[in-house]
Amino acid sequence: MSRFFIVAWLTLGIDAYAQCKYAKNETDDFTGSRTTVTQPVTFARYKLWNLKMYVFRSDSVYYLRLYFPTDKDFDLGCLTDRSYVSLKFANGEVLTLRNRAAISCDDTKAMLLYLDNREHLKKNQIVKVRYSLERSLDLNVIDPESVSKAITCAELGM
Repeated sequence: MSRFFIVAWLTLGIDAYAQCKYAKNETDDFTGSRTTVTQPVTFARYKLWNLKMYVFRSDSVYYLRLYFPTDKDFDLGCLTDRSYVSLKFANGEVLTLRNRAAISCDDTKAMLLYLDNREHLKKNQIVKVRYSLERSLDLNVIDPESVSKAITCAELGM
């Protein structure tokens, strides 16, 4: 009976890994440091603008990167040390993550969010996002499990 569970567990793990797409997935030959970056996907949408996201992992530290592809007609102001993202889950709970990226006024408005709560994000579906720079914008999530999938892929990498 235990062989069945081991085979089932291995099959599920291999299947999950096969569905992962990586922009970078490597181990440094000299230091052994592991770096995994999932392929960016469209996470949320507001009218014509898409919010992209990917998970970046360096050894055991995980970050969520959120950004708008360059669009000069879209202005939420500059990225500051007060910028944040709030994630609303299907159960009504809200999780707020503070920006860790450098202060910037570039067009992508790219935030870097430290993921010290990976397990919580993997277990809950995200339905709405508040992206707050100098001004805020609420976006509808396209795939409620996209962050969960990206975290799982980053964990499975190398």
